[in-house]
Amino acid sequence: MKKLFLNFMFAASLLFSAGVSFVSCTDDEGPDNGDQDTPLLEGEVIKGNDTPTPIKCYEGDETVLSEYGVQIVKGVTLDNEIRFECIPGASAKSYRLDIIPLAKAYDMIYTANYDEINNGKVMTVEETAQALKDLLFAEGGAAGYTFAPSDKMTDYATGHEFNWVADGYSQFTIVPDAEYLIVAVGCSDENGANGRDMSILCVETTPKDLIGDPIVKVKGEVKRGWSAFGFDMEANADAKYYYLFPIGTKDMNNYVDKYGEKTFVDMIRFSQYPSDATKGNLSAQYPLWLDPSEEITIITIGADENYVVNDMEKTSFYMPQKPADRVMPKKGMSRVTWNQELTSASVVNFNIEFDKEISLIRYKLMSKSEWETMANDPEAQAKLADELTYNGGWVEKNPNYKLSVIGEDDYEVAGEAGTTTSKQYIIPAGSENYLVWTCQNGFEDYNKELEACYFKTDEWSRDLWGWDEDNLWCTFESTTRGITLLVEPTDNTAFYYHRMIPEDRNFELGTDEQINAAFDFMFEEDGAYYNFTDPWAYEKGTPEWEEQNSFPYMGLEPGKKYDIMVIGETWDGKLLFPQIVYAETEANEGGLDPQMTITDAKYGFDPLWGYNTFSVTYKPIKDVRMYYHGIFDRNKADMKSTYADEVTYWKDIIVNGEDGTGNPFQSDREKNQFAAINEWSTSDYKLAMCLPYGKNDVKGELSMVAFDVKELRVITDLSEIWPDYEPASAATASVATKPVSANLFTATERIKKNQEEAEAFLQSLRKIRGFDKYQWTPSIKAPAPISINGEPVVK
Repeated sequence: MKKLFLNFMFAASLLFSAGVSFVSCTDDEGPDNGDQDTPLLEGEVIKGNDTPTPIKCYEGDETVLSEYGVQIVKGVTLDNEIRFECIPGASAKSYRLDIIPLAKAYDMIYTANYDEINNGKVMTVEETAQALKDLLFAEGGAAGYTFAPSDKMTDYATGHEFNWVADGYSQFTIVPDAEYLIVAVGCSDENGANGRDMSILCVETTPKDLIGDPIVKVKGEVKRGWSAFGFDMEANADAKYYYLFPIGTKDMNNYVDKYGEKTFVDMIRFSQYPSDATKGNLSAQYPLWLDPSEEITIITIGADENYVVNDMEKTSFYMPQKPADRVMPKKGMSRVTWNQELTSASVVNFNIEFDKEISLIRYKLMSKSEWETMANDPEAQAKLADELTYNGGWVEKNPNYKLSVIGEDDYEVAGEAGTTTSKQYIIPAGSENYLVWTCQNGFEDYNKELEACYFKTDEWSRDLWGWDEDNLWCTFESTTRGITLLVEPTDNTAFYYHRMIPEDRNFELGTDEQINAAFDFMFEEDGAYYNFTDPWAYEKGTPEWEEQNSFPYMGLEPGKKYDIMVIGETWDGKLLFPQIVYAETEANEGGLDPQMTITDAKYGFDPLWGYNTFSVTYKPIKDVRMYYHGIFDRNKADMKSTYADEVTYWKDIIVNGEDGTGNPFQSDREKNQFAAINEWSTSDYKLAMCLPYGKNDVKGELSMVAFDVKELRVITDLSEIWPDYEPASAATASVATKPVSANLFTATERIKKNQEEAEAFLQSLRKIRGFDKYQWTPSIKAPAPISINGEPVVK
């Protein structure tokens, strides 16, 4: 039960994400496991004296200063701010410092001693002090911050004053009505490695009245799968934020019995960021990490705009039980065979067969030597099977599998045996390898005895003797800022590679030495620079096939020559004679009245990237040779008082960049750009702008659209910010367009299609990995939801 409970307590995950773990640090004395009734000095108290993890600390204005210690002097403490001063002792050459919420400190110590505490152990204050001290010295110094006595945060002559949140040090949210431990350890060395005396000061943030009655609770029934569950939530008008925390009911009651409900709620608050309750359509999906036979409770806590929390709302349920008579996956129920006829030096094809009880296989490719080290090692195979199942092994599904659940206790495998194929790319040429896999049934049981399919790739050979009938046909299409490489492969082309040739490289193909130099150029640096294409990912002649075999090189200079090298590979591993496509972008001189506008400014969730964005489209109207563009952060305090002055400020930055090294964002055609909007977006505004250039570098007017980061809204009428702003008159000039051949896409169509295909690809990955229809892949750690409100959680 230890892992099942604590993985979702977030303690372990946040412990390590903050660089914290319980390892010992250097000190003159180890922990004194002495009498619990330790004498208290003036100002000292014991927090949690009725819990299994009591913590001795100072309460009041200051701690005691020792020679190798640090005196902590309390400053201003508000509802979301903690200020204090640190005065190092005379012999302290450096010191470690951090602030830990009291509830989180209890949780961390409880987590590290879970089995002992649940068997009745009550830790001494010396043991908990040593545990806190270890936190500041974990991972060689990744936990607590290290400061030197000479570092002065203010003009104080004797010490350091910190505003912990404003100074950017806080690893935990500072919220109203919560207790925090300021922990400082003086060190006898300059690098903060040799910890000596420790001081702990407990401070409490000021409480705030709860605004209204914010409530967020589970709506309707919990949707339950075999190894995951999901649910919808509803929030009332008073709820601005909420905390969400599923947990085993027994574990919740056990924790509350030991620490009380207030500490339990605070532990939840400090284990996660609050979620936005105002979005509507609130939902969450979780993999199962708990004992499926035990009751689970979903805890939701509504909070107001100041993060003041209401009472917990609880929804309890049981997971469905897997049928005892289900067919368990075992060796031989899935079969992978190597298709030697469709194997080259870089591409390998496999045929896969499934028995009807098998829903999918999870696999990876291994070298021959790697597999042979574990071929007769059941323990190593079981460990790899776990990794493939829980940590993202590649997946192939039985296309005919179907599981029908009849009532609570009965089921029927209604599907059939199935077959599919799998293609693997960029395998080392001339190498012996294995495809290693485990199979899985529809109840997500998997076989821990791995199976393996041997395969071998061909050696590369080089065609040095000129044109081959298997070679590719290549041409190009160009615009002012881009070149699209167009390739028509032959039936015997398994793969091809292409790479733009730098200006300082020149290739002739007249001798064996020159041709070998071209091959070497394509694959130098282990292929770090080339692009590769599978020409047969789609059926020949379809629009998708046309798109697959056209590759755009964008962001080029107008009226300039560019060379692109292309090398094909046949199914028997022959690298075909190199081709060089000599291309040239169209010239664009522009006109004398360059004009642009910014359109489609919007805010919302972008499924392609998995987070909320502010996005715009820059649109040339007339005479634009090229333009600079960008989305920049801007705070109210830094803004100019007039729009004219603001534009003057940005005209230099948009060209030269904020660091003066130049703005990399240039174009001469319609283009989309976006900026991520999340809890790390700290500026007041995002400003999207573009500045067009015409003939002879004539500058047009700078166009701008603002996004209010705090209110999450687009501002097109900039007079809201600058009263002197006047919108420019709409230009009426038409935009010249170039005819495009019927079997190609325009730039706008290409961008749209790439986005659609990328989203389709992401959706396929979600389905492959079981993230659809509440059949998600379980995770060993599983401390976080798969999604909240339909948005994938990005770590």
